[in-house]
Amino acid sequence: MTAKKQGYHHGDLRPKLLQVAILLIEEKGSDALTMRELARRCGVSRTAPYRHFSDKAALLAAVAEEGFRRLEEEIRKARIDNQRDASRAVRRCFLAYTAFAADHPTHYRLMFGRGIKRLFIYPGLAAAAKQAFAELMAVVKLGQATGRLPAGRTVRLAYSFWAMSHGLSLLIIDGFADRAGDVRGLSEFACRLLLARSPAETDPSASADGRAG
Repeated sequence: MTAKKQGYHHGDLRPKLLQVAILLIEEKGSDALTMRELARRCGVSRTAPYRHFSDKAALLAAVAEEGFRRLEEEIRKARIDNQRDASRAVRRCFLAYTAFAADHPTHYRLMFGRGIKRLFIYPGLAAAAKQAFAELMAVVKLGQATGRLPAGRTVRLAYSFWAMSHGLSLLIIDGFADRAGDVRGLSEFACRLLLARSPAETDPSASADGRAG
């Protein structure tokens, strides 16, 4: 049964559309999402979503953008809350990343899934993804500044941090890591491996002052 159509102020409908689109993606996956079904779930006319998103690609880009912004917020909060203890900050940020993926698996798959790069033509999505990685960089810089992570090219270490976080996240949400422990336990163990290198060991490809040569 079609929901009774509701009136939304212009500024209210867009966030509602995004919220419902995320729920639909979590229920059925991004391939099953349609603008018509989105309008029906929101109780608005079939044309109403097009006032905010030109087509499904624009909608998916906005949903992915929202995911990156949420992920960045979770990592930033973990970093700031544990600023005085770099090791703890790195562990908490790693956990924040994997917990986000575990809590929002379908949304996470959209953010890193098939065809997402072609949606980077949308400036908001590209900026949100870049900012999320910048937050990972901030975590690594904190670890390097306190000697808890090795000196060297920060971006290279940040990619390693990301690769471990992303790989473990996929194993968790795809069910391959169930027998190895819970999200927190797996994240803590993986992060200990990241922190296990001697702080004195530097990236040989970096210059003496810690920047890329």
